[in-house]
Formats: sequence, C-alpha cells, structure tokens
Amino acid sequence: MPTQEERLFTLEQTVTVLSKGLRDIDHNETILLGVISEQGKDIREMKVSLAALNEHLDSFEQSVNTTTVALLPKHGRLRPLRKLNNWRRNRRA
Repeated sequence: MPTQEERLFTLEQTVTVLSKGLRDIDHNETILLGVISEQGKDIREMKVSLAALNEHLDSFEQSVNTTTVALLPKHGRLRPLRKLNNWRRNRRA
C-alpha cells in the first residue's frame, strides 16, 4: 500500500495535469467565443448586403418590365424590318 507521501505526490501530479487541461479548455473556449462573435458580425453584414442586392434587383426588374411594356407597341413595326433582313440574307445565298 502506498505511503501517505506517495499518495499526496500522486494527487499533486493529478491536480497539475487537470489544471493544465482546464487552462487549455478555457483558452480554447475564449478563442471560439471570439470566432463566433466575428462570424455573427459577418452574417449581419451579409444580410444587409443581401437586402441591398434584393432592392437593386427589384429596381432593375421594374426597369426591364417598364422598357418591355414600352417596346411592345413598337414590336409590330419591327416585323417589316425582319422581313427585309431575311430577304437580304436569302438574296446573298
């Protein structure tokens, strides 16, 4: 059976090893909290950018729709030009 001094020595070694492990855990936890905090900021910035992009795309879509509506009446006038271009192509062939 180990003596009291041997048991105390073993206990002190165990406490030293466990203390180092706890310090490592605390250190890693601090690093993870910092990383998570930064990722949260990045996500918020991406959400703001995405909202701005959505607004820009909505505006662009409205502009395209307005242009399309404006060009529809002129579409009928473009058909004779197509016929003329087709006639020119056929003539060259």
